[in-house]
Amino acid sequence: DVGARVVDYLARSVERAMALRETLDADRFVDVSYADFVADPVATGLRIHRAAGLDAGPAVEASFRAHVAAHPQNKHGKHTYDLGGFGLTVEEIRARFGAYARRYGVPIGGELV
Repeated sequence: DVGARVVDYLARSVERAMALRETLDADRFVDVSYADFVADPVATGLRIHRAAGLDAGPAVEASFRAHVAAHPQNKHGKHTYDLGGFGLTVEEIRARFGAYARRYGVPIGGELV
C-alpha cells in the first residue's frame, strides 16, 4: 500500500512540475542525468555552475573534487531497491512516469520508454 501511495504522490508531483516548467523560460533550467552525475559528479557540478552563471573556475573544481573524495558513493553502505518489495512492477512505473521518461530521455527498468 505504501509503494502505491508514494508512486501516486511522486507521479502527481512530477506531472505538476512538468506542466509548470512549460510555462517558464527554458533557460531557467539545467537538466541533469543521475547517471551522468554518478559517473562524473565534478564535471556535472561544473556544468550546472556554468549554466547558472556561477564561478566554475579552478578553486570551485578543487572544492568539488575534495567533496567527492570525502563523500564517495556508498560510503555508509549500499542501498538496494526492489519494486516487487513495494508491490510494484516496472510496467506500473512506466505507465505512471512514461511522459516524464520520454520527455527527458530517462530509462525505466533499463529501457527507454
